[in-house]
Amino acid sequence: MTKHFTYSDKTFAEANAPAAAGGLDIDTVEGRRAANTPSARHGHAAIAHDLLNVSAWMPPEDLPRREWLYGRHLLRGRLSVLVAPGGIGKTSLLIAEALAMVTGRQLLCDQGEAPLRVLIINLEDAKDEMDRRIAAAMAHFGITSEDIGGRLHLASAGADFRLASQTTSAGLTLNEKAFDALRQQILSRQIDVITIDPFISCHQISENDNVGIDFLAKELARLAAECNCAIEVVHHTRKLNGDRVTSESMRGASALLNAARVSRVLNPLSEKVKKENGIEASASYFEVATDKANLSRISAAKVHRIVSVDLQNGDSVGVCESSPSLKKADKVVEGIDNITPAQRAAILTEIAAKEPCRYHPSATAWVGFIIARVMHLDPEADGAKIANTIEIWIKDGTLIKSQIKFKQNPSPVVKVNPKALEACLPG
Repeated sequence: MTKHFTYSDKTFAEANAPAAAGGLDIDTVEGRRAANTPSARHGHAAIAHDLLNVSAWMPPEDLPRREWLYGRHLLRGRLSVLVAPGGIGKTSLLIAEALAMVTGRQLLCDQGEAPLRVLIINLEDAKDEMDRRIAAAMAHFGITSEDIGGRLHLASAGADFRLASQTTSAGLTLNEKAFDALRQQILSRQIDVITIDPFISCHQISENDNVGIDFLAKELARLAAECNCAIEVVHHTRKLNGDRVTSESMRGASALLNAARVSRVLNPLSEKVKKENGIEASASYFEVATDKANLSRISAAKVHRIVSVDLQNGDSVGVCESSPSLKKADKVVEGIDNITPAQRAAILTEIAAKEPCRYHPSATAWVGFIIARVMHLDPEADGAKIANTIEIWIKDGTLIKSQIKFKQNPSPVVKVNPKALEACLPG
């Protein structure tokens, strides 16, 4: 059925209305003063929505450098995604990173540029809980209100903040007023970085609707480009049954991952590594790794931990900090970098047409030959990466490994998961 995307202005009040009235309630940390200074820095011209935007080729010497704002995952004008299971420490990580950005200090592993203006849209925790978490992190890192300088802004749970909904079977309703209100806040407060946590709470689209999620994700990417800021959305994982988190572990449609230029994943530190480093089994340690990097190299995983900080009111609050170097780290299986959605669809389509394909690289009908051909790789020189990609896809359910009898002997083969094939095909 053809999807009809319409626009609605019925579910979002004015930008500065109280949360109970359905608005996006932005609160400025440090004296709770709103920085309503009009932005003149970026020349925020509206993006043309023509069918085809043709421009002249730019000589290499005239190309501007990419403007990485923090580490290699927040890029001005682009959309990023953070994939994490619940309860691992993602909100504490985002708060520590936000404080690093607004102060210009290296609080964790990554170093930002000049002090930035950050907006945290948290749709899980109440405002008073977010205030506690921010206060605890400030106390832990020795940060004062003067250090923040009015650059940290917070929109907490309770706001009727829905960027889109799927109200009928006819299609998706995009909340134009919500986008306009968010755009107004970005421009008036000169926001450089926005985090939306969690993604599922900013819309009412079916998680498995690739068309709808793709439309919303691209609207967010367009907003980032228009307002010249970086937007990172946080998405939960599906049930993992003990498997490591990859970008493919995110719940629902894969369109969100395809729209993002960078994807990070959070994994709990394994019990084996904890034991090897004398860390108590109950201690909260996790790894942060770049899992998709279209515009930079994939960096090594960074280990963080959650420590308890006591506030003056008697509350004990968890704060994220970088962990000292560990003796060993879990070996992360590295596959092929930057497989585009079109290449993934081509690979899975060909495997499905020729299945069952052989699992072992020594077989003449090895499934890896299909991957090598689509990706223009050398099956011998790039055999390890191809094999690792197959293992990753088996683990995340993209491929299904089984056995058949070949010349009276059991032989391992792989088939495509029909749901994975359906998810990567257009429409």
